[in-house]
Amino acid sequence: MSITLIVTDAGPLITLAVADALDTLTLLGARVVIPDMVHFEVTRHADKPGAQALVTWLAANRGRVEIGATEEFAEFSQKLIADAEAILDRATAVRGPTARATGAFASGGAADELKAWTG
Repeated sequence: MSITLIVTDAGPLITLAVADALDTLTLLGARVVIPDMVHFEVTRHADKPGAQALVTWLAANRGRVEIGATEEFAEFSQKLIADAEAILDRATAVRGPTARATGAFASGGAADELKAWTG
């Protein structure tokens, strides 16, 4: 019988990361799945507790841990992209056409930025 452990909440993941105990998730040899929305919640701010530890641990455990795709994150991403495009459009209207190419607004588009941000 194959066991799959699905980590459906960011709280326990953050606690394990801060305690340097993420390896306990793989002790039983179970397949570990972290939904993409949970992954995003934990890692979106690299300076938050547990974020960097989780990123490092995921890289070291690629064969045993996977990020599972969810409809919720797909919908969230599309909303985030639309909101970011609106912000970039507003910046362009206020700062002129160079707003997307310089400074804090430098971007090839919101979708590219989200992809870079979420991996």
